[in-house]
Amino acid sequence: MKKSILISSLIFIFLEIFFVFFLYQSYQKNLKDHLKNVGEHSAIVINSVYKMNEASANVFMSEAVCNEKVLNLFSCAFKADNSTQNIIRDSLYQILFLSYKRIEKFNYRQLHFHLPDNTSFLRFHRKEKFGDNLTDFRPTVKYVNEFKKNATGFEEGRIFNGFRYVFPLFYDNKHIGSAEISFSCKAIIESIDKQHLVVFDFILLKKVVTSHVFKSEQNNYVESKYSSNFLTEIFFEDSINKTKILEEVNIEDFKNKVSKINKLDEKLKKFNTFSENINYKNKLCIVSFVPIKNFENIPVAYFVSFNFDEEYSYTINSYKTYLVIVSFFIFGLVCFFSYLIVSRKTEILNRKNIEKQNETINIMLSELDIKNAELNKANSTKDKFFSILAHDLINPFNQIIGFSSIIKNNIEENNLEKAKQFTDIVNKTGNKTYILLKNILDWSRSHLNSIKYSPENINLYEIVVSEIESFIQIINQKNIEIQNFIPENYTLFADKNMISAIIRNLTANAVKYTRKNGIVKFNVDLIERNYHISVADNGVGMNSETIEKLINQNEFFSTPGTENESGNGLGFTLCKEFIQMHSGKIIIESKIDEGSKFIVIIPENSNKLK
Repeated sequence: MKKSILISSLIFIFLEIFFVFFLYQSYQKNLKDHLKNVGEHSAIVINSVYKMNEASANVFMSEAVCNEKVLNLFSCAFKADNSTQNIIRDSLYQILFLSYKRIEKFNYRQLHFHLPDNTSFLRFHRKEKFGDNLTDFRPTVKYVNEFKKNATGFEEGRIFNGFRYVFPLFYDNKHIGSAEISFSCKAIIESIDKQHLVVFDFILLKKVVTSHVFKSEQNNYVESKYSSNFLTEIFFEDSINKTKILEEVNIEDFKNKVSKINKLDEKLKKFNTFSENINYKNKLCIVSFVPIKNFENIPVAYFVSFNFDEEYSYTINSYKTYLVIVSFFIFGLVCFFSYLIVSRKTEILNRKNIEKQNETINIMLSELDIKNAELNKANSTKDKFFSILAHDLINPFNQIIGFSSIIKNNIEENNLEKAKQFTDIVNKTGNKTYILLKNILDWSRSHLNSIKYSPENINLYEIVVSEIESFIQIINQKNIEIQNFIPENYTLFADKNMISAIIRNLTANAVKYTRKNGIVKFNVDLIERNYHISVADNGVGMNSETIEKLINQNEFFSTPGTENESGNGLGFTLCKEFIQMHSGKIIIESKIDEGSKFIVIIPENSNKLK
């Protein structure tokens, strides 16, 4: 009896150690993948904000700086004597002062004019500092004046660092110098904050500051808490103290917690995007370090962000639950086999019970496999949604937010022509995003089994006309001729919503890849008791490799349109799923530069409504 108990105990300990190790390895891999995804998401958000600010800088430059009065005045500065330059400098300052003060409210940090030889001519943020040559300190200015092309990127200056947008200036077709607009880190933070990502620190390589910034201005920086190789800007810390972060954490206490991350200094030296998890006030917090590269593509700084990850806290609790369940399961198995050893004499009598218990275990394992398959499918669906939302929804909404702000300013300034121009852009972006959201909704409902196949008698002609109307703006813009050969009263028995989604996405596809002045045709035939619904264009066409990839794709797949229209492949994936629900199939006929024809084949239903 004692020997049996000892053997059972040893078996239990061995199995327990084995499964604890297995769950721990699984947890570590899951955590690593999750941290990587969080870091990549933070980088995407920061990059999208940078692109939005670039669009704002272009608008300001074209409206305020690149006008006859400013350019004519500045064109005289390079060859003028000192007294004349002072007059020009004061005049420029007076002309642009109100515009500069207006953009300061939106956290523009600098408006800076440079002469063709890279000499600082006028700093609106430090009017008294001019005449220093920036060739050795400002690669963006040197590049613009040398190659007469725009330059953008993060860069440390002689006074401030910033995300800089430098533009060459011309007057009478002659290069007269350059002008720069830059955004502070505060501007980036406030824009990121609106997207539910909290940036609480910005650290910059110490050697960059000491080699570029005026010595009199270097006291604007203090050493970072994370590494002696990095500095933090005092103005940045003042900005952080005014954000919503204080509602959630004590900033100093939080930074001290982050500074204790294992081997943090070594990780910072590698300049890779990475995330780490810390426990703060009994909450799981994900801290992400996103490297920032300068104009020369050299990493010089980090944005440091965080979020309290309630979703992953739930995952950790799930692992703990699994451990408890597995422990009880192992304990039960060990007890079961111990019972068999002790009860050998009753083995024959208990065999049926044993078989029944084994059958129950097999059912449980089978159900567990099914649940795991469903969980994997759900995780895959979630990943696809995150990918689309990150890449295809954030940018359009950023554009809508950015341009709507510009429209508001133009309306306030009674510049209705400019407001109308940007309204068209917002309208176009909104229509495109609306169609994407409809596809996402249909696709998600399909995968959640909330869409049911409900056939009825439907008018195909009316559906085609309705869906064409959704794309009338881009059709008119490209001057595309629509040829609808479907009879007005053509009826088929099918699910109306699914057929509408199929027509909508095939129409979007045809319009996207048709060049200006092209043709898109719609037709339908009944061949051997099968409806053949076709959408054809004379656009760019596809090779056999691309066709094969579309038909047999396992992931979303798309290429740019004739006007660089972007896509995500969700629409065609949705088409295939809805066609399958109709027991149909899709055929693609295409040749490069001759166009494409998509044929949807759906069986005629003998039980159609009379």
